[in-house]
Amino acid sequence: MLAIQPLIMTFHFHFTKLMKMLTTSLRHTYTTDMKRLLFLMLSFVISSKMQSQVIEITTTTVRGVVIDKQSQFPIPGATIVLMDSDPVKGTASDIDGNFRLEEVPVGRQSIQVVMIGYEPLVFTNLLLNSGKELTLNVQLIESVAELKAVEISAQNSKSESITPARGACGAQPKSC
Repeated sequence: MLAIQPLIMTFHFHFTKLMKMLTTSLRHTYTTDMKRLLFLMLSFVISSKMQSQVIEITTTTVRGVVIDKQSQFPIPGATIVLMDSDPVKGTASDIDGNFRLEEVPVGRQSIQVVMIGYEPLVFTNLLLNSGKELTLNVQLIESVAELKAVEISAQNSKSESITPARGACGAQPKSC
């Protein structure tokens, strides 16, 4: 039994030392994991902020005025549409002919301006840059549409009276 006791004491010593090492290792791992988690969270927040700034930078605004080319008067209610956009982006000119089309992607774009009574106008290959609004002065030309003639005719039968007879509604014609 005396020979086993030093063996147990040695085992206990090594077991205690091993447990201290594991505890220290676990604390270190826990601290390291917390640092990693904090780093990942900060990275996510920073990248989302940067991504929102990138979205803001990759769009611009197109503004301008729509006028009649001949009279130089503003055209209210003209439709301004960004072509080939999904979903469709567009706006209408106000009472003074002014319009503002926001969040237009930068790059080469095409814009169509349409108004009833005027020829449609398309601006192609407009180069839009970030941070700089594009200003358009749109002059629409009146369109003359020639319509086919319409002939209206009526047939009147001489045998039938247009007004009712005096006795048809009773004694007083006002009660009809």
